[in-house]
Amino acid sequence: MTRKIGNFEPDIRLVDILGRSLDVRLEDVPDYLLHRKTLLFYALSIVVLLAADPSNISVHYAFPVTAGYWVAGFVVYLALYTPALLVVALLQTRFPRLLVPLPLLSILVLIPALSLTTALADSFSGTDLRIFAPKRFLPLFLTVQVLETVFSRYVLPEIIRKTRSVKTRALEAQPRHIAVGHHRLPIDRLYHVCAQEHFIHIQLQDTHIRHRARLSDLIAQTAQEDGIQPHRSWWVSRNAKPRLDREGSRHVLVLEDKTVVPVARTRLREIEDWLNRRR
Repeated sequence: MTRKIGNFEPDIRLVDILGRSLDVRLEDVPDYLLHRKTLLFYALSIVVLLAADPSNISVHYAFPVTAGYWVAGFVVYLALYTPALLVVALLQTRFPRLLVPLPLLSILVLIPALSLTTALADSFSGTDLRIFAPKRFLPLFLTVQVLETVFSRYVLPEIIRKTRSVKTRALEAQPRHIAVGHHRLPIDRLYHVCAQEHFIHIQLQDTHIRHRARLSDLIAQTAQEDGIQPHRSWWVSRNAKPRLDREGSRHVLVLEDKTVVPVARTRLREIEDWLNRRR
């Protein structure tokens, strides 16, 4: 559960008990639920439930059964929560404006979780606990809402920041490619590209490709740090280790593979600035 961040589009839109909007990407839910800080929060939540005993079940069960009740109930609640989020995602795909209150989602998950847990506890103790009596259910529901609010306001934001940071670094670490026809060429293997009539000649570290395409379409797939266009017919990668030189009265770029690339006078200053930044 998180507000929309950057280009991360939410699949689920919720609103908490205090009216704050919560947006969720379904694929991120496992990362949030299994984060080590979340696991620590689970442990603290179980301790709170054991200590507070909001449904006052300790008067009906022995302590071992009471302890097992809250632990099992918490586990079942979590086990049902993710499928419930999936149902919400499917509903909001069909009804995009549907906004689901988090307390409503909690009730829909809490009822079956309590039913199952109470049935198990009754089978062990031989009792018949009416957990859905208002004096038992309402304090538990409010306790759950407090715990969920604390988690979403104070624990989850840090988890989101770290999770997104890890994913962003992983994406940045992946090799970037450019598409030329049916070819997908790693940018870190490009040396230089030359346009001749309706074709571009692409020199890579270990091969050469000729393809009918426009140089501008290739350059549009690169970033400023990837390379530079010294001439309207050329693009040079930083991997080619270009250096500025002169041939008579004109400036050129001399590349590592001895290729000499012309530099347009109107682009000389831009080339010098780009080379200086690289140094």
